[in-house]
Amino acid sequence: MEEKIRLIAEKSNLSLYGVSDITEGMDFICTQGGQALRKYNRCITIGIALPSSIINAITNDNDIFAVPNYLYAYQQANQILAETAYTIAVSLQDYGFEALPIPPATYPDTDNLASQFSHKIGAHLAGLGWIGKSGMLISQKFGPNVRLCSILTDAPLKVYSGELLESKCNNCKCCIDVCPVSAYKNREFDVRESREMRFDAFKCNDYHRSMENNGKIALCGLCIAACPHGPMV
Repeated sequence: MEEKIRLIAEKSNLSLYGVSDITEGMDFICTQGGQALRKYNRCITIGIALPSSIINAITNDNDIFAVPNYLYAYQQANQILAETAYTIAVSLQDYGFEALPIPPATYPDTDNLASQFSHKIGAHLAGLGWIGKSGMLISQKFGPNVRLCSILTDAPLKVYSGELLESKCNNCKCCIDVCPVSAYKNREFDVRESREMRFDAFKCNDYHRSMENNGKIALCGLCIAACPHGPMV
């Protein structure tokens, strides 16, 4: 079974793949996504890095193609992740296990601007990176330049058992300084704190809506491009 799941992942040319045990964080997970998630004890995380040439161009105000190219890469990666997650979930179901693919970029909880499950938490627990001051997963190879997707399951898959990666943000403020609406609060990730202690998601969302209202593409990405652990490294 595990070999088949990995083969599905390999065929999609994923940049990141990992499995985590999510039982210790179940209370937090169910608070965000509902009690229906309590039956799952594993999270499969898959990720795709976007082309560095596209991310590096975001900060160039004179490049009129930068944001459209970013939107294209963003949508393509999300589509591949969604299709791969669905295929993995169906495969696990065929083996007799429960599996729930979580879409890569939907926020049905509009009151809190939250998805059903935090992809970055699953990725962090799978040893794929740390959660930065930006609230994004920072992988050692790709920095924050990676789209994520999750499949929750009760299948007894082998999980990551190594040390979790500690933050390397330290005194860096690149994502904080570049944010056009000052949505970040220069605080390291702490699982005991609410998201609002580190990041004002509504400022970010309102900025995107204002871009849309002004006839622009509602996509920013400056925090991703500014991260020194990202594509320029």
